[in-house]
Amino acid sequence: MQDIQLYQQLLGLTGPWEVGRATLQRKAQGIEVEVRCLETVWGCPTCGQQRQGHGQEERRVQCLEPGTQQVAVP
Repeated sequence: MQDIQLYQQLLGLTGPWEVGRATLQRKAQGIEVEVRCLETVWGCPTCGQQRQGHGQEERRVQCLEPGTQQVAVP
C-alpha cells in the first residue's frame, strides 16, 4: 500500500483520481502505473448538467528520457 500512496503523491493525484496499482517491469526497465477515476457521474462543462459516465480507455505513455512526462487526458 505504501507504493500506491507514493505514486499518488508523485503524480499529484487528488480525488476522484487514484493510483490503482504500480508494477515494476524489470525486463522492460520501467514502471507501469494504473490511474483510475472513482467518479461515475460527471458534470457537463458547458451546461452543468450531471451525466452518467460510461466506458473507459487505456492509454500507454512511454518516457524515453528520465524526467517529467505531461500527458493531456480528455
